Amino acid sequence: MSLRPRTWTLTLVGLVALLGGLFALLTVQGQDAAARATLAAAAAVVPLWLGVGLLVFGGIPWVSRVRRAVAVALVGAAGYGLFTVLRAPAAASLCLGAAGMALAFMLGIAGLRALLSAGLPTLSVARAVVDEAVRQRIGLIFVVGLVVLVPLLPLILQTDQLRYRVATFLLYSVIVTGVLLSVMTVLLSIRSLTHELDSRVAFTTLTKP
Repeated sequence: MSLRPRTWTLTLVGLVALLGGLFALLTVQGQDAAARATLAAAAAVVPLWLGVGLLVFGGIPWVSRVRRAVAVALVGAAGYGLFTVLRAPAAASLCLGAAGMALAFMLGIAGLRALLSAGLPTLSVARAVVDEAVRQRIGLIFVVGLVVLVPLLPLILQTDQLRYRVATFLLYSVIVTGVLLSVMTVLLSIRSLTHELDSRVAFTTLTKP
């Protein structure tokens, strides 16, 4: 018998409600050891059940995007924990910042797609442009460069006072972001126009008055 999304969701809500209620009850009764054990069980069971849902329902588009976001978060957390144990705080901060920026980028793309899904012709064209830019490898290369370079700036720019350090970071991060996004826009435009001319898709638009 295959697992259905409704059964999985109801089971997840039931687990959270049951373990959360049991934890609250034990905390009120003053049974701290049992409350900590319940919290540990919840921390083990709930993520495990979430992982089962992400694996089973990976064919659903939004579940696939959530699975990628969870993978990025886990990689960032693992890198942060590893470099913290190795006593390399700079590398740990870099992993945490890169994972945070990657998650913010994925969340921003999802929000932009949701805003552009109103059904209007202009918004449909804009959504197609966003999807094409995300699918191309050129855009991915620049996004990865941005995710790595911006968290790396505080480690490179060393100033004495915190105020000057923050101002310098903001200045150089805006410069790096602007340069990378400008070059990426130009390259994506060239690639898109070249593809449309080669496939003769643009001819149907250029011939119209």
